[in-house]
Amino acid sequence: MIRVEKLDGSLVPFDKGRIVSAVNKSAVRTASPITNEQMAEVLNEVDKIVHLADINESILTVDDLHTTVARALAKVRYDVASEYSQFRRHKREQNKEVELFEKQMALAEASNNASSDTAEIDKHQLSDAKKAIDKIISKHPTEHVYSILHRYMGDVANNAGKDMWQFVANPRTMQILIEHITSTMLNK
Repeated sequence: MIRVEKLDGSLVPFDKGRIVSAVNKSAVRTASPITNEQMAEVLNEVDKIVHLADINESILTVDDLHTTVARALAKVRYDVASEYSQFRRHKREQNKEVELFEKQMALAEASNNASSDTAEIDKHQLSDAKKAIDKIISKHPTEHVYSILHRYMGDVANNAGKDMWQFVANPRTMQILIEHITSTMLNK
């Protein structure tokens, strides 16, 4: 079985359906569907690198697959290849923003003292924070949401004084807010 190494280092089974889905989504964004013949050409190129990986008993990387798909698409539909590549860049940037946000939240959690770990969560402040998050998510394109949320959380902490900083930095509060952000983003 061929495995693919994702950007986070985890290994997943190779799934041709994911490539078909990504190519079709890119074609939809060009307002012109990809033909079965064009898809077959793209998948033929993908099959070649999958076969080589299988023979060499090596692991494919997501980047290997993306590069192969983009090159194959460029041969049959440059417009779709362009959309595909643009979306991949967008996803990579978004993943970096999420990773940075998670690291900063982990640092805030680690810097908490024992009293903030056991502090009560202020339900009113939590409700206000969720409303502000919902407003940010509804008003901005997905690719900008994480950086805006990061600034929002920093502004809340800096402008509202120590009580609000303890509220925002409380690990349980952050867990609730991150779950809320994730849920809201998935439903967007």
